[in-house]
Amino acid sequence: MIRGCLLVFVGVLAFVTLVNILKPSRRDEPPAAVEPPKPKTPQAEASVLYDGRGSFGIANRNDFDLLECSVSLNPGFMDDGYSTFVKRIPKRKPVIIAASSFKKRNGVRYSEFREQPQYMLLRCDNDIRIFESVRASRN
Repeated sequence: MIRGCLLVFVGVLAFVTLVNILKPSRRDEPPAAVEPPKPKTPQAEASVLYDGRGSFGIANRNDFDLLECSVSLNPGFMDDGYSTFVKRIPKRKPVIIAASSFKKRNGVRYSEFREQPQYMLLRCDNDIRIFESVRASRN
């Protein structure tokens, strides 16, 4: 009985040793591909102005254009607020957006008589996100 257990133990040990000897070493493997570092998302700045007569001005204060932007007015924790889409906001230039172009998912359009503009969230390509307070113009 002991002889049989000893024989099984020696057999398993020989098998494990043989597998380790025949296994290719790490030196034989090609080096793992190194992924290039992901480019940093540029810091973006914008300012938002409401004229009180139904228009918002978004000024891109960057040295690059903001492209393919989803613009949300008064977004909340569980609510996207009122949204619109802007194809391009040129660098260092403002874009005027009519307040009536903002609407909720259910189709309700924004009205300054129902709700005052407070915040605006811009989500653009390249993972650019800008969250700004809406300032009233001094006109």
